[in-house]
Amino acid sequence: MEMKRKGAFILTALVFTALIAVILAFRIHEKNHPKVFKTNEQLQKEFGVPVEIAVVKKRDLRSEETFTGTIEGYAETMVVSDLTQKVLEMRVKIGDHVSRGDTLAVLDKKSVSNMNLKYDHTVMAYNDAKREFERIKHLYEAGAVTRQAYDKAKLNYEINKANLEAIVSAVFISSPIDGIVTETYVEPGDKIGAGRPVARVVQFDKVKIKIQVSESDIGRLHVGQKCLVRTPSFDRTFSGKISEISLSANPMTRTFEVTVVVPNPDLLLRSGMFATVTVIYSEKADVLAIPKEAVQFTPEGAFTYVVSSDSLVSRRKIATGVFDGQYYEVLSGLQPGEWVVASGQNKIQMEKQKAIIVARAE
Repeated sequence: MEMKRKGAFILTALVFTALIAVILAFRIHEKNHPKVFKTNEQLQKEFGVPVEIAVVKKRDLRSEETFTGTIEGYAETMVVSDLTQKVLEMRVKIGDHVSRGDTLAVLDKKSVSNMNLKYDHTVMAYNDAKREFERIKHLYEAGAVTRQAYDKAKLNYEINKANLEAIVSAVFISSPIDGIVTETYVEPGDKIGAGRPVARVVQFDKVKIKIQVSESDIGRLHVGQKCLVRTPSFDRTFSGKISEISLSANPMTRTFEVTVVVPNPDLLLRSGMFATVTVIYSEKADVLAIPKEAVQFTPEGAFTYVVSSDSLVSRRKIATGVFDGQYYEVLSGLQPGEWVVASGQNKIQMEKQKAIIVARAE
């Protein structure tokens, strides 16, 4: 029995010793022959680089830039009195539409005696000059008076006509433009001084917006250029055009003032409203385009990485056109339906690099 226990102990010791020897041998081998792991570059060369691709397809592109400004009436005028006189009648109120020549206010020509005499005298002188001119004209056409007599009568008539028009316009104060009365400053019974305002009239059937454009962009603008206008007040876009471009820059801001005119037949746009003005530099419909992320630029020109049907990446030179902020027009170098790398270009190490497509961009 004692012999059996001794034998079992010896066997266990031998097995344990052998196991220790195997472990030591493995450690020594591992130390002398360390395992070599492949680098990312080696793995990508063998299996491919992860990339996001985009398909080459046709799009509508628009190159544009947005500016801000404040809406103004297309034209506005402060109508003033030429006389110091009492206001007899006010014929308009705020919000009224008026046409050029419409009477806004009437002054009392009798409130000062010499004004009344002057008015009546001017009317009488005009009527006399008109009758005399018509008489002389008839005689001249019949050959009964000289050309000199005719010219004298005509000149006298024109002078008296101008005098009458001046005094009538001073008494019957009229609007010089079509528009809307936005302010009135007097009421019947008020005495108004010469040069004092009677009303303000603003033309609103079209409005204007002045924007400030930098020196780097001014060369891309021209009179008649299309613009899109939006305001926070309305969920719609209004169309306008550039009507005027300043020839000199503001010395303080180094920007050029550009005026945009917008038709406003419904009178929705009003003076003082904030507006954004998007200037359309160029528009192209149904042209080949790729995302901006897919385009690389060098001194030699633009290029992109194209992915073949067997997932091999190759560099290809391209020519670009319109850029709308997101996509470049492709003038040459690509065909519809081809794939280009939109993300992951920095991992491409060689020509005909294998690619692992991880995502597709629109």
